Amino acid sequence: MVLWDGVPLLPLGPDSVYVDAARIPLSYLRRVDVEVLPATLRVYLVSERNESLQPRSLVRVLSGAYHAASYAGIFQKRWPSGLGLDLAGNFVGGNGSNVNNYHIGAFDMWAKLTWLPTAGTSVSYQIRRQQYDHTAVPPGTGAVTVAGIPAVHGARTDAIFAMSVAQRPFAMGWRATAGFGASSWSN
Repeated sequence: MVLWDGVPLLPLGPDSVYVDAARIPLSYLRRVDVEVLPATLRVYLVSERNESLQPRSLVRVLSGAYHAASYAGIFQKRWPSGLGLDLAGNFVGGNGSNVNNYHIGAFDMWAKLTWLPTAGTSVSYQIRRQQYDHTAVPPGTGAVTVAGIPAVHGARTDAIFAMSVAQRPFAMGWRATAGFGASSWSN
């Protein structure tokens, strides 16, 4: 089970049996906790946040063999009024090693808007959209000898709205949190 800020991510689209955690970029996650239980594995994803009033940004560019490329960026800004904005994007793509006319790519966008009106109160809305695009590989091509790989074109969208009230900031004392999330797959 994969939980993103406490809300379960449901299997959708090409991940219709389970959520493939490898498809979730780490560029906008603050922490990933893994809990191993006797009958289940839980992965807790905690989204990034900027506590200071100083803007923060990061750009990362990687490239490799077979036209493999990864581009990532994040921008975070918090205002004295308690309003905060987090924006991130991540693109990963490349061509197959032994396959002609094969392309795989995933473009991920994430936005989070937070408001901290008082020291122990917060309201947040975040949305993540990941676009999948890879061509089919016929059987008997390269290392794929039996079944081939079907094409996947579509997008997964996840949204979370949460409110929280605490006795004191910094996880001291009691805390109440309520929220809801929604996921969809479009093809």
